[in-house]
Amino acid sequence: MKDTELTPSSGSKEFDVRQEFDLSKISADKISADDAKDSGFYIVARAWLKDHPNATKDDKDDFVKDFFHGYDNRPSRRTGKPHSASQDPLVLKLVAALPGCRFSENDIARMHQAAMAVENITGALLEEYIAVNVTDKGWAICWGSTIRATDLVSDEGRKLQIKNKTNTENSSSRQVRKGTDIVVWHRLDAGDGRYYWEELNKIIGHGCCMSEEGFQKFALKALDNNPKMINLDLTGEQTEQPDGA
Repeated sequence: MKDTELTPSSGSKEFDVRQEFDLSKISADKISADDAKDSGFYIVARAWLKDHPNATKDDKDDFVKDFFHGYDNRPSRRTGKPHSASQDPLVLKLVAALPGCRFSENDIARMHQAAMAVENITGALLEEYIAVNVTDKGWAICWGSTIRATDLVSDEGRKLQIKNKTNTENSSSRQVRKGTDIVVWHRLDAGDGRYYWEELNKIIGHGCCMSEEGFQKFALKALDNNPKMINLDLTGEQTEQPDGA
């Protein structure tokens, strides 16, 4: 993090929130003004304070640490953990036995691991893409899961849950929204393949123009710049099954 002083202008919303947090004394690495602004810290901190009116100094310190730990480990910066989930050998045998399949069980296993690893990080990439497009429009990602059941919050206190697909939401996620004003947004309709970027742009306002094309370009560039975000080695030579296998 850059070693610059936090000096929001007097009278701003950021200045009011800043008085509740001494960022320079919380982290061993100084949190710069750029970090605080680019991460949307003040937007999220305002919502957090509203949810925790009786927060102690320790509570505030923990919030800051959790927030910036999440921000510093966004996909464009993180090193992914090795993918170690075991696979069912029968599944590999059945896929290899499908008519027209010309790949070995080993190749199928590796590609299945790759697909799972990429799918696991897609949600985090989605949040980071949204973050870079909305933070200057009064919205911010709640890095580090710092706001309960909320992924995106506005400086006016509006709360959104972000879901990659319509079939990725579980019953507990729906249950936690009951009795709240939290709105859920899905990127992709798992049934008909429709994208819902226009709906999100309307929620954000301020001329926001996110798109599926923009998201895919962002994700590919992030992977190109930081291939270690997915800790998986696929450099081994692939082999085709012999005819008649």
